[in-house]
Amino acid sequence: MSEMYEKSEAVIRARKELIQQAYDEICEEKEFDRLKSKVYCVLGKFWLHIIAQKEGLFNSEEWNSPNCRDSILKMIKRFLTKHIK
Repeated sequence: MSEMYEKSEAVIRARKELIQQAYDEICEEKEFDRLKSKVYCVLGKFWLHIIAQKEGLFNSEEWNSPNCRDSILKMIKRFLTKHIK
């Protein structure tokens, strides 16, 4: 196995772990009314909060309904996967 391939695999694994850690931290927030600020803070750790605002992540109507928590979390997972490289 070449060194380049091993590094690539390590980078891929590290990226997946980082995404999962960020997602898990967001999911720890059980109070829906604090979820948005939790997401903002977690994204801020990666300097992604500005990108999230520009892409309208926080503007969705789903943020107004606790029943939409699952769809919000899916949206966040997609965002993390797209932007954490």
